[in-house]
Amino acid sequence: MKATYTYLADGTKIKAVNALGVGFDYIGSFKYNRSNSNITLESVTTAGGRTYKTSSGYEARYFIADHLGSTRLVASANGTVSEQNDYMPYGERHSNSALAASTNPYLYNGKESQKDFGINYIDSEARFQRLDGAFNSIDPLCEKYYHISPYAYCAANPIKLIDYDGKKPRIYIQTKGLGHAFLTVGDGENTIVYSYGRYGTIYGYSGITSGRFTPNGEGVLMKKQGLEAVEYLKEVLNEDFTVFEVNNNTDEIISRYYDRQMETGLSPSNQDKDTYGNPNAVVVDNYNLLSNNCVTKTIDGINSGNNFLEKDAISPNGFVKYLNEKANSGDNRLTRINDPEQFLNQLIEKIRRWHENRY
Repeated sequence: MKATYTYLADGTKIKAVNALGVGFDYIGSFKYNRSNSNITLESVTTAGGRTYKTSSGYEARYFIADHLGSTRLVASANGTVSEQNDYMPYGERHSNSALAASTNPYLYNGKESQKDFGINYIDSEARFQRLDGAFNSIDPLCEKYYHISPYAYCAANPIKLIDYDGKKPRIYIQTKGLGHAFLTVGDGENTIVYSYGRYGTIYGYSGITSGRFTPNGEGVLMKKQGLEAVEYLKEVLNEDFTVFEVNNNTDEIISRYYDRQMETGLSPSNQDKDTYGNPNAVVVDNYNLLSNNCVTKTIDGINSGNNFLEKDAISPNGFVKYLNEKANSGDNRLTRINDPEQFLNQLIEKIRRWHENRY
């Protein structure tokens, strides 16, 4: 036996050990060394890389990544480069890399290699990825991509695309009236809706309030799951809407981006709205119709992983036009859903069935 892995019900890895009980424990951003019952801190994920526990204290290491999230350089706090990595298309470290590799396992796509267990795989969360461009198990969403091998990595296009877990975030744009843009991540029971707008108090412009046309107000970020997500998405079905899948970002990165904002947010102050007192609806900033709205907040979420959307469009209708132009230009980072109504109905049914089976 090379290694044994332990996961939570939602697929989060919490332990990996070899036959002797030596390996790692994972608790959020913390990674621990494990030797049977002895557990010590190994490192902590930070915004710029990782901080490692050493015999003399803590040592920060900064990861410089490319457009795929692959670690190209590792530098210390004083700027000394200790590691440089170049890669073959599917993740194998190129033999001509300038500096010798360190013990850092977070390399291709920023994912953890399994070299500590003598396994030539990368842990891509839902599946293990080989360095020859294939997964060791089928894509959990392979029925949606019948023209692609269920074992293929990134539709055989690893130079442009990245696929952490076989799932993709989605942009929804409603174009009725002023319109609205929001994101969903996950699938079925794991579906989460992130929606931003003026769900709090509306502040008047020059002392005058004019309802939904007022340019400023409390910028409220909402997070909806389960039946709350179902009710929200069912309302979208009654309007004209377009759906795009984002191929170069992940559910994990987008959730982390929005959840961090919600951790420090405040409760909306408008008692007349259903967001008041809702712990999953918090004021994260000041809304502005012309500069910080549902479209720009959606773009920020998508760009939190890989920057590829410009903020030229600030209206939902302009956003649809912009995304259509990108998708039609052959940009593989974006895919338009051909039948958004059928797609959304299927998603709603998946969530509803999960909830019925649960209760």
